[in-house]
Formats: sequence, C-alpha cells, structure tokens
Amino acid sequence: MRSNIYAACFPLMVCICSTVTAQDYNLVVTAGSGEDQERVECYAQATLASLRKDWGDEAIPILAYPVTIEISRSNDKAWGVSTYYPGLKNLKIEVGGDFEGILSNALPRQLSHLVLAERIEKAPRWAEMGIGLLSESRNSRDRHWKVFREARDGGMLMPFNELLTYTEYPKDVSDVIKMYSQSMVVAQYVAETWDRETLIRFVSDSKRIDLSSAIKKHLGFNSVGEFELGFRNWAADKRKGEPRVEPEPATTVFRPSKR
Repeated sequence: MRSNIYAACFPLMVCICSTVTAQDYNLVVTAGSGEDQERVECYAQATLASLRKDWGDEAIPILAYPVTIEISRSNDKAWGVSTYYPGLKNLKIEVGGDFEGILSNALPRQLSHLVLAERIEKAPRWAEMGIGLLSESRNSRDRHWKVFREARDGGMLMPFNELLTYTEYPKDVSDVIKMYSQSMVVAQYVAETWDRETLIRFVSDSKRIDLSSAIKKHLGFNSVGEFELGFRNWAADKRKGEPRVEPEPATTVFRPSKR
C-alpha cells in the first residue's frame, strides 16, 4: 500500500488527511482491512512528521528506506515490535492488539525506536525505551509518571549508575515497568532542561565514549551522582498533581536479537 496522505490525528480515533509530498515517508502497510491500513499509514505519517518537528531535522532524519508496518488487530492489549538491521535496508514494525492502543501508543513508540536507531545504533535500553515512551499518548505518559512517583516515594528507583548502563531488562515484570517509567522521566528531564538534540548527542556519546564524559560534556555535571541529584530535584517539582489515568497503555514485546 502506498498513498499520498498526511494526517492531523487526535485522541478519539479522528484522522483528517490531506495530500502532501515533500515530507511524505515511504511506508508499506500490510495485513488488516484496507481501512485499517489507510488509518495506520495516516497516523504513521503524522507521527513521523511530529517527531521531525519536535526533535528537529538533524535529530530525526527522514528514513532512507521503506518501512513495512504489519497490523494484527485483536481484543488484546496493544503491543509492538520494531526490527532494524543496519546496512540491510530492512526496517519493519509489527503492531497488534487493541486498535486504538496501536494508534495512540504502540505505533508511535515503535516509529521512534526506528528513527532513534537511524541516529544511534543499539541505543542504551533506558534511552530506547524512555524516548519511545515520550512519543506515546498523554494518558500513557501520565500513567508512567504515576508509576515513577510511587517508585520514588517507596525508594524503589534504580540508581543512575545501573539505569544508564543497563543492557537487558529486569526479570520481574513490576521492575520492568518501573524501569520504563524512570527511563521516560529521565529522557524528559534532559529534553526539557536542555533540548532534544542534546539528549540525542548525550546518549550517542555515552555509548561512543563513556557515560561520565558524556554527562560532563553535554549536561555539565561532574559525575553520575550529580546528574542523578539534579534529576531528582527537577522531578520533585514536576507534575505534583495526580495525573488523569484512563485506558491501559500499550505494551511492547521485545525480541533480544531484534530492534
């Protein structure tokens, strides 16, 4: 499927499309009904344009190759998998479950994973998940803020020297959710306090050089501990009111050999 559509998309599954050329992305949507395919492409085009607007042309390059998006609609909670093979010109997203959850959470998150992979090969787990969750719906982000605050108040946050260097996911599901939430809030802290390009450069250099040097170079802190203290002070003043929490957010299915 290849159509010239662009979207301004809103929470209650409303999608208004019009023709666009310059900023169109090469998307191939498969499976599902024709209406589902068109709606997914509409939302995907809008999400990529929004990512480009929010993060800038340098931070979010136009994807060089076609992106295949496979849909598998069901009554289950929405999920997504993104696959990126550097050098093989192979970009693929699989999304399934509740259709509204696909559009509002799973699809935007997986698209952000792919554009991040275009800039940083094998980004650290916290950055991959944190930046991806920033692309989800307000309801989902509010939910993760609530999980983060509960973990913080209960003394259950991961120390930065663990969170920022973690290569796998915790075995306990509740720990995974807390890690997701903390990662999102850390990504938001850097993006809002500095800017999104600084976040990308910091993540890239933390992997390319080393974490401590990247923190000092891009954020001005002399140590991981100073960075963590600055983050905690910022988070203490952020979103003190109880968030509005509605439907369950999408979940991600991870395959260790894929991105």
